Amino acid sequence: MMKCPRCGWIAEQVVSVCPGCGFTLPRLQVPAHLHLAWQDAVNDFAGLLSESERSQLAERLQTLSETMNGTLVIATVPGVAPLKPSEYAFWLYHHWQLPPNGLLLLIAVKERRIESEVGVAWEPFLSDVETGEALEAAVPLLAAGRYAEGLLTALQVIEQHHKARQEAHR
Repeated sequence: MMKCPRCGWIAEQVVSVCPGCGFTLPRLQVPAHLHLAWQDAVNDFAGLLSESERSQLAERLQTLSETMNGTLVIATVPGVAPLKPSEYAFWLYHHWQLPPNGLLLLIAVKERRIESEVGVAWEPFLSDVETGEALEAAVPLLAAGRYAEGLLTALQVIEQHHKARQEAHR
């Protein structure tokens, strides 16, 4: 399943054009200043994190990537205008060519939004409901300016969903 980043229409399979609003990735006009290069697991383009917080998050992402057999990435950006944060997260996931077994967490500061984009291989256990729970758990901490704690909280919820899936398949 995939969800359109513009209108929220849910497809049971990957589609090239959203039947709900006509959204397509190639038609999405992304300004040049938002064409950011993937640097590492923690891409703090907004400068929200201290060096020690970036290191702590990078270690946590590495551990989860190994445990979950995939790629987890964080990006913070000052803003994504004229795009919606959900559109930019979708575009960035594909621009960075993250794998089907992956997750991108995006903080767009100006828009005051945290978004996620989940690879198709992980959508069975990280659906909109599960990622929504993770993002909601992070919001109070993010609103208080405690960005690293908020991201770690979201990652903890994601890990819990992964563990629950593993337990269910034993």
